[in-house]
Amino acid sequence: MKSLRPFSIVEDEGFVDFVEYVISLQRRIDLPSRKTICKNVMNLAEEVSNRMNKVIKEKVCHYALTTDIWSSRIMDSFMAVTMHALTEDFDMIDFTLEVLPLTVRHTSENIKDCFQQIFLARDLKKENLVLMLCDNASNSKKACELFDIDDFGCIGHSFHLITGPFLVTKKNEHNDDDEQDVVADRDEEDNIADYGAEDVQEIVDGLDVSVKDVIDELASIVASLRKIVKYVKKSTIAKDYLDKLQRQNGNPHPVALDLDVQTRWNSTLALMQKALRLKDEIQTFLHHLTTASGKREFNCVWLPCITDENWCMIHAVSILLQPFASATSKLSGEKYPSFVQAMPMLRLIKAFLMKRNIFAIDPNNSDFVHAANEDVKEFKKVYAQEIFYGDVATKMNCVQQTLLS
Repeated sequence: MKSLRPFSIVEDEGFVDFVEYVISLQRRIDLPSRKTICKNVMNLAEEVSNRMNKVIKEKVCHYALTTDIWSSRIMDSFMAVTMHALTEDFDMIDFTLEVLPLTVRHTSENIKDCFQQIFLARDLKKENLVLMLCDNASNSKKACELFDIDDFGCIGHSFHLITGPFLVTKKNEHNDDDEQDVVADRDEEDNIADYGAEDVQEIVDGLDVSVKDVIDELASIVASLRKIVKYVKKSTIAKDYLDKLQRQNGNPHPVALDLDVQTRWNSTLALMQKALRLKDEIQTFLHHLTTASGKREFNCVWLPCITDENWCMIHAVSILLQPFASATSKLSGEKYPSFVQAMPMLRLIKAFLMKRNIFAIDPNNSDFVHAANEDVKEFKKVYAQEIFYGDVATKMNCVQQTLLS
């Protein structure tokens, strides 16, 4: 169970060979069938559930709940409810009470019925509930109202609505190939809420035209990056070529490019940051494709060009959004109370965004002013002398003020 392997592992040839080798060293052991393992797991689940109910009854008085609704890649919907509490000895309790399939429409009435089902199954008293943390969707908030419990919007979802317009792919930009090819960084993916583009589009519709222009430009740049990454992941020749370039540049352990989950802004930010790390190799690869030898080697494949100004935009927006990513990761912790860190995190983000002229140039000095952190210093060092910088600075100041507002 520790390794989260599927039941079918007992039919894997390599696993069977390994077990038989172990058996040959000691004694014969008959492997259980899939049905036996499945039955044992279900029995274990029931045992764990009973133990959980016992702990709740004996040690939990007041508690908080967190709920989330999401869809799998094959569009099956689920709702999870997690309990958070402290015992009299101040030991933290963190239980996943239920993960229910949602086979009905996600109306507030149906969500309320799911809440009621869970409360009855766990014998929870509503008067002892301190707070229900949910997303900012109207159906979830209405469900809490119908069930007569206090709720609070998830800060991670609020971050999504703030930053999503700059990174989340619009609905009409999706296609089946994109969904099948997505291979996100799992470390990033585990900490990120998955929300559709509809919520983000509502925010975009209310923005100024100048901001929408920047959003469209960023979307075009990210789409180009995504096309490049997708090709590299599908082509072993391209991957080997990038690995070779990394080794030539002093990296004995090449890193791989990862596609993003296009409704998760953090994963798109991670895609951009990974691309920045491999900027030199990517540029060399793209240039090689335009040469005679490159055309022969890669069968005249065409990939979009990433200009210096594009890289500047990628670098700048990643700097502006990194505080949101750090805060999201910090507030997603399970081993410590995260709610108490919300206000300090929000103040830090606000203080960062309130810095004037983060990307401005001092005309009397080759150095930049108002260095915010090491990333900004590196940004300034790389792009200080470029003539396109002023235009990018104007666009990024627009993004900065939009995030702040």
